[in-house]
Amino acid sequence: MLDQFGDLVVPVDDDGCRSQKQLREVIQIWRRGDPEGAKLYVKDWHLALQLEKLAAQKEPFYSTPAIFADDWMNNYYLEKTEDDFRFVYMGPAGTFTRLHRDVYTSYSWSTNVAGRKRWWLFPPEVTQYITKPNGETIGDTLLLLGEGEAEDQQRTIEGWPNWPIAQAKMVIIEQEEGETIFVPSGWYHQVLNLTFCISINHNWSNSHNFESMYHSMIDATQRVEESIQDVKELLQKRASPDQWEEEWHTVVQDLLKQVSGWDWSTLLEMVETHLENRELPPLIIRRDAQMLGPSSAKHNDLEMIPDRKFVVDKITPCIAHFTCSEWGRSPRYGHLISRLQRLLENEVVSLT
Repeated sequence: MLDQFGDLVVPVDDDGCRSQKQLREVIQIWRRGDPEGAKLYVKDWHLALQLEKLAAQKEPFYSTPAIFADDWMNNYYLEKTEDDFRFVYMGPAGTFTRLHRDVYTSYSWSTNVAGRKRWWLFPPEVTQYITKPNGETIGDTLLLLGEGEAEDQQRTIEGWPNWPIAQAKMVIIEQEEGETIFVPSGWYHQVLNLTFCISINHNWSNSHNFESMYHSMIDATQRVEESIQDVKELLQKRASPDQWEEEWHTVVQDLLKQVSGWDWSTLLEMVETHLENRELPPLIIRRDAQMLGPSSAKHNDLEMIPDRKFVVDKITPCIAHFTCSEWGRSPRYGHLISRLQRLLENEVVSLT
């Protein structure tokens, strides 16, 4: 890593404080055994994207497993933006990722290149027992528990009266070097490095979890609206109905994008990008093939992708619901909704 990527600037987490450093500097701190390095964790490093922008490698340093290649998020981001959801994580024993659910209930997969990790995973039905409305989670308490205490059926945790319900559904996994873990949509998870670890991680989504992501967007929008209700009242007083509503939509969507990285346009354009490229293999497979040659594509890659009817049946009810909603009636989404409706109509025609 030092020889190939030492000059690259990487994002570093120091017990919750984020900064940017050269990878060479971070590795030197780890090697010296400086106390300050014990909590340094290279997180959310867009290494693949960095290398592609620099044209620094003739071939990717890994290829996405075919089972994860039907990836609407990265297909959209790589084609339409300068960002992606492909990450490298690297850090010493004791560094960790706090309990969280991935953006808008997306899936994730993580391959351990080196080292061993411990995962705590909780299915969606126990979310209310491990989180609080103020954003607090039970995650920090889990890290303080000794070996085996989290599994202790007699264990109670102060401030978390329903912990036994969550505990009964909790899954703890120790991930070894070379193993890949899949995190289902909506599952809260926390990860601790038991040894020095290097891992490759993707967030991703497709038709299977699109409905969940759509409703997660609705929930996130409503939370933002509730948090700035005073702004809405101010806009209502100073502008006409048509003016304040559109200004309100702009304020909410801008804040939503700041908080989560997405707004409604992002989700809808993601669907549009998928439908426009429906006849092609996923972009991630196409990029690998461009760099490694056509022989790199597996003959069964496309067999992993659901058929047209399944995809249309998943998308159509959500788009119809959005079209009739307050947000769907906003002029800002009119052209985008019309394009989506035409694409869906074409899909239906192709099925007949």
